[in-house]
Amino acid sequence: LPDSIGGLKELKYFEVESISLKFLPDSIR
Repeated sequence: LPDSIGGLKELKYFEVESISLKFLPDSIR
């Protein structure tokens, strides 16, 4: 697979992480 696909997957993971962190209370982190 081209590197662009891997980068896109990584970006998606970071996106999900940041969104979940936004919804989680600071105490859980």
